[in-house]
Amino acid sequence: MANKHSRLVRGKAGVGPDRNVHVKRSFKDSLAAERRRDFYERHKPIAVLMVLIVFSFPILGVFLKGVPGLLLGVIIPIVGYYLIPYVVLKLVRMRDAMRV
Repeated sequence: MANKHSRLVRGKAGVGPDRNVHVKRSFKDSLAAERRRDFYERHKPIAVLMVLIVFSFPILGVFLKGVPGLLLGVIIPIVGYYLIPYVVLKLVRMRDAMRV
């Protein structure tokens, strides 16, 4: 039995939303785990970049002791992980709006 948190069945025609259409989402909507996961699955290069940031910035933070190290090592990767999907989709929408 499927609920609102279950994954879509892939490979079946007519099941789920059209992945090519950028749906207008609110900031709060973009913080949902399922939305983030779908974003990173569709945008593999950004997902790889975020993995590099999440694992390398804490190591750099250790070398930059103090507040700069804390900001670089902990806060920036966490904030980036949550905000990048929203920012990228917002930029895509702005670019598409400028083309029209």
